[in-house]
Amino acid sequence: MRLKFPISIVVMYCVMLVMSECVPSNQGLGPVTIDDTQEYTETFLETYRQQVEEYFRFEYRKYFDFYANFPYKARATVSDTHGAAIEFEPSNESLLYFRTTEQRIEMAVFPDVDLNMTSLDINATVFIWHGEPSHATFVVNGTGVLSNIICITNKGHFLDLGIGGSLLLLNMNVDGRFYYVMMIKGNNMISSWAEDKAEEEAIKLFEQDLFHAFNQSAEIRRYMAYPILEKLISQIVWKHQHAEEIGYDMLQYYEDLTRIRDLAVTKYHLNSTFVDEILSWLEDIYPKPPEPEWWKIAPYSWILGTIVGVPLTLLLERVIRRAYKSLKRRWRSWRAHRNRNPL
Repeated sequence: MRLKFPISIVVMYCVMLVMSECVPSNQGLGPVTIDDTQEYTETFLETYRQQVEEYFRFEYRKYFDFYANFPYKARATVSDTHGAAIEFEPSNESLLYFRTTEQRIEMAVFPDVDLNMTSLDINATVFIWHGEPSHATFVVNGTGVLSNIICITNKGHFLDLGIGGSLLLLNMNVDGRFYYVMMIKGNNMISSWAEDKAEEEAIKLFEQDLFHAFNQSAEIRRYMAYPILEKLISQIVWKHQHAEEIGYDMLQYYEDLTRIRDLAVTKYHLNSTFVDEILSWLEDIYPKPPEPEWWKIAPYSWILGTIVGVPLTLLLERVIRRAYKSLKRRWRSWRAHRNRNPL
């Protein structure tokens, strides 16, 4: 027996199925809500905290400014017309303030103030707008970072963001107001403020703080330089051990030491005395043999050379073998000590 369904029931079922697929509860197509900003804020802060605590022991975390200032109150501003922003301010407790506005996000968080200034006598990076009235000092359509700048907009305004524009602002002073950390975007859609975006942007802030910590702390520089220097030193040790096979001579050896020293001092800004200690240690455990004196004097007769040379060669071979074994043990002991006691 063949079953027959009314056409109207089939049509209604198809319509309901399409609507259930096309109108999900939350697929990132609408403006961000207070719950979305709460989720973004928590993910951002937790991701940043994890980066610092995963890579740096307790005594080094004080060099990361954003980490040292936990907890935070977050101010979320969502424009109904263009963009959204979340500003972080150090606080005694974790808080979230949420508001919506009809203004573009740039105007909502950076009020238009005319200070009518033409110069500022201060030892800092300063941008003073001298262009046409109502124009922006910065126009951003991609992603970027602005930090440690004083901006006076006068008759212009601070920022124009395209739909795909986003900026991480750090330690900014705009028209007399200080902004510690802010994420601002030209897009107010949920997809632009999702958890994965919070993670990416927290890591970007961590990298900025890492650069600051590197410049401020000799301890951080040592910490970061050790793996690089250790790798380069191990390469020199290998060359030394295979000197005859690869034609590695004393001149190349000292060139390599000079290269390491320059890298450590100029790039990592390590104290030159500290670097010299590292290289002296290397020379102590892997000393280069002195040039044989007999190359500098007239050759002995073949008789004298045979009488003296054969036993001397055998003796020298035994000494080298013992020295090599001793140096190998010391190298392994040092590596084991370094693995047990990282910086």
